Amino acid sequence: TLTTLLLAIALCTACSSGTGGSDDLILRSNPEAQPASPEANADDIQAATQGANSAALSMPPMEWTRMLGNTTTTPQWRIAASRRPDPALSPIVAPSGQAYADNRITLNVEYQNRPVLTNYTLTRQALAQLLKTADPNTPPTAYRLEAVAIDLEATEHDNYQILTLVASLDIPETDLYIPVTISISPQGHVSMREADLENNAPKTDD
Repeated sequence: TLTTLLLAIALCTACSSGTGGSDDLILRSNPEAQPASPEANADDIQAATQGANSAALSMPPMEWTRMLGNTTTTPQWRIAASRRPDPALSPIVAPSGQAYADNRITLNVEYQNRPVLTNYTLTRQALAQLLKTADPNTPPTAYRLEAVAIDLEATEHDNYQILTLVASLDIPETDLYIPVTISISPQGHVSMREADLENNAPKTDD
């Protein structure tokens, strides 16, 4: 469940990156699902898109690297993630008319010192069908790919045989977000699903 303390949900800067940033640990709980904000309905978003006249705002590029497990008692994983705003992706336009750049997340994963995923890319477009299921009243184009984190509880539950990550997609200028569980096998198989939502509605941050 998402009561786990999700590791580095804000894509904190990795110590190994040499950028001098600190590792931020963001704790995200499992609040009750809330109905979609009326400010984020399709008509408002379409009107805002037509009237947008400001430059797209971007989240800063970020990256992190983590090691999980050990070579003596549990399998070892190495996960490196980076987030970059991508001008090739369609921007998100909030109801206010402000445009926001969408992000591309790249994953590099090793299992027992063996490459499992190399430059694996996550985008909002790849998760569009899950967004439609989770929030059928809001078009997927309203969401921005925000971050990815390690679900340590789920990974430990699977005795480190499966690596579980959680990607977060948010609606800019709101506290609404949708978490998506990403499961990765040692053979490099990737599966994605809605992350333990109690109903088909986006969550809100406390």
